[in-house]
Amino acid sequence: MFKRVDNYFNEGYFGKEWYGQGGLRSRLGGNTRTLQTYVHPMRSPGFVVTDLREPRPSAHALRTNKDLSLQMRLPSTLVFEGTLAGG
Repeated sequence: MFKRVDNYFNEGYFGKEWYGQGGLRSRLGGNTRTLQTYVHPMRSPGFVVTDLREPRPSAHALRTNKDLSLQMRLPSTLVFEGTLAGG
């Protein structure tokens, strides 16, 4: 299994809709952004990034959902923590 990273600079919404057992409709989506789109606004005066994390699936999650293995090769989540200086 692989995931092609393409059109990196085309930011915007992506989504998928499907029907599961019993006709239950499910939707999943998100927004693609470049790293600079996240970081540039944080450069405002007084804002300090205090932590940055790239969460990965737990060992249990990887065992129970093989599709999550892609997250170990191409992370999809980035978490920033910050504060206002002097605040």
